[in-house]
Parts: sequence; C-alpha cells; structure tokens
Amino acid sequence: VIKGLSVSSALAWNHYQFREYVVVGGEDLSGRFLTGTPLATLADVIEVRFPLGFKLRASHYWYDKSPLNDDNSDWSAAYNLVNAQLKWGLSRGRFAIDSGVGVNNLLDVTYSSFYQLNAFGGRYFNPSPGRNFFATLSVQVNFDKAKRYLGVRWI
Repeated sequence: VIKGLSVSSALAWNHYQFREYVVVGGEDLSGRFLTGTPLATLADVIEVRFPLGFKLRASHYWYDKSPLNDDNSDWSAAYNLVNAQLKWGLSRGRFAIDSGVGVNNLLDVTYSSFYQLNAFGGRYFNPSPGRNFFATLSVQVNFDKAKRYLGVRWI
C-alpha cells in the first residue's frame, strides 16, 4: 500500500544576544535577546508515497516566543503551524503533469509571520491568514525529448 516514506525534522536554538548595545540616552541593553528572533524553532515534515503517483505531505512548524522590542519588555506568543497536501503526478514520455490540493494553517492558529519590530505604541502584530485551502496544477513538456519525436532542430 505504501511505496515510500520520508520523515525529516530540524531544530534551531537561537539564543542570540546583544553583546554591547547602549542606546541613545544611555540605557544599556547588552545581554538582551535579539529582537524578532524566536528562541527556538522546530520543523517536521512527513511524506508518504503511494502507488499510482499519489503523495501525502504533512508539515508542522513550531516557533517559540520572540522579543518584539530591543529591551525585551514585549514578547510574541509561541505557536504551531500545520500544513497538509495531497499530490498526484504522472509522467509519460515528454509530458508530465502534477496536481494537488492542500490546506495551510490546518489548526486555524492566530499568528503573525511578520512582526513590526520596535513598533510605535506596541503595534507589533500583522495578522497572517487563517486556515486556507489551495489547489495546484502543473503541466510540463520536455522539449529535449520532444525534438526527437518532432524532428525539430533548435538554433
């Protein structure tokens, strides 16, 4: 039933801190965490290949909290994103077709993938899309193979 399985995971530990950082006015921010950088991130991907060209791919991303300003007084919340996609592909001779359907933000998490760092009045949050669905279609013609069939000479 299953033709193949691929699993991967990556963890990043991002405890970057300002070494020497004194702002105008004399406030010393040395030793504070780097603005906008999550303390850690985790990415997990699993892909299952089935007969007849079908693939199921699921991905999970976890982002730890991030400091939103240089003095680290405001922080974002940690969040998880889950995406899934079902794909189908077929290749015959010089033609290939790929199609798929999927969902992003499967858990419908409220998050921001882009913060306004050091924003005036604490307006850091730019909302990212909630749960959303998509479909893909790709058709390819390999002209290197096609020229053999068509007798075409490329200049």
